[in-house]
Amino acid sequence: MAIEGILVGWNPLFILSQSASGAVTNDELLKRLNDLSTTIQQQQQEIERLKQELKKHGESIDKAKEGQKEEIKKAVKAETKEAREVVV
Repeated sequence: MAIEGILVGWNPLFILSQSASGAVTNDELLKRLNDLSTTIQQQQQEIERLKQELKKHGESIDKAKEGQKEEIKKAVKAETKEAREVVV
């Protein structure tokens, strides 16, 4: 679930609004607070999932960079060896 999907339509003033009768009951407030608590928990779970995904992506990039460094070192070594053989 995307964070944007959780936030769409959420209005913090909704909690303070009055029902059709003009008063908000305790049950209505408790339900709204419970709904907000659930939304916050979902957002925290999504944040943790995204953090883990970002960490894995960073590790993947680091691994790819190391592989590229090794390939460059091998290519430079081969070219250097080849250049020395031509000179000799």
